[in-house]
Formats: sequence, C-alpha cells, structure tokens
Amino acid sequence: MIEFKGKFDENVFKSVNKRSFKTTSIVLLVLCAILLVLGIVGVVWGEDAVDHNLGLELIAWSVIFYPLFCGIYFIMRKFVKPTSALMSADTEQQFQFFEDRFMCSQTKGEEFNDFMQAKYSVLFRVIETNEQYFLYLTRTQCFVINKADITSGSIDELNEILHKAMGEKFKNLKK
Repeated sequence: MIEFKGKFDENVFKSVNKRSFKTTSIVLLVLCAILLVLGIVGVVWGEDAVDHNLGLELIAWSVIFYPLFCGIYFIMRKFVKPTSALMSADTEQQFQFFEDRFMCSQTKGEEFNDFMQAKYSVLFRVIETNEQYFLYLTRTQCFVINKADITSGSIDELNEILHKAMGEKFKNLKK
C-alpha cells in the first residue's frame, strides 16, 4: 500500500490552475504561430491591398493575442479565489493506492467527511510531474497529490502500480 496524507488547501487550487494554464498556453501559442504564418503569406504573396491589409492584421493579432491572454489570465487569477468552504488548511486528505484500487478520504473537523474507493478504470488519466500527481476523474475534475505528502510506500511503487493499471492513460511529465 502506498499512502499520502496532506491538506486540501489553496495550493491545490494553484496547482490545478498552473497545469491548466500550461495546456492552454500551448494551444494559444500554436494558434498565434498559425496566424503569424498566414499573415506573412498575405503580406508577401498577397495579390492586392486587401490581402496585404489582412496579412498585417493577422500579424498584429498573432503578436498581441498571447500577451493579452496572459494579462487577462493573471488579473483574473489574482481576483478570483476558490469559493469552496472545504478548501482550507483545516481540510485533510488521505490517498491510499493498492494493486487493484485506490481510496481517497477528505475530512474537515466535524463539518465534513468524504470517502471514495474506486478501481483505476474510473480515472480519465493520471499525470505525474516532478512534485505532484494529477488524478483526473474527467477532463476538468482532478485530485492533486503532493509527492512530499507520502507517508507509506514509495513513488517508484506507485508509478509501477499506475503504469500497470492505467497503461497509456498514465503520463509521466517529469523533466
């Protein structure tokens, strides 16, 4: 058995947002690159003034769009805080991993107690980074487990279990 005990606090929220930002950033950078290429094609090989102007507009949008997105994202992140009453330093979470299933429990004093036991097949995907695991139940809903919170077993044992149970759905993104 591999076990983790940690907190369900604002750091979990920040980790999920950081992960989402990375994924969205890659998509937006690709979009900006496409706009830039189309703009250059319009300016260099355009047949008339309309093609040249459209090319210049596409180049301008390719340069402006990503910094604009980043600015709006960081402003929103500064002002939007998690609204869940459960997300606090008082909420404890525990994860246990076995060969055929995993368990998760969350408690906040006498106010809240939640327990889940499931087979790995219910997970959409699992992503391992240098510091954390992201266990996705859906594309947007996930558990965040800090590797530093391990209390029993080892990271290598967990990776072996996850790789065996999840196959291609287990992604290792460590650098």
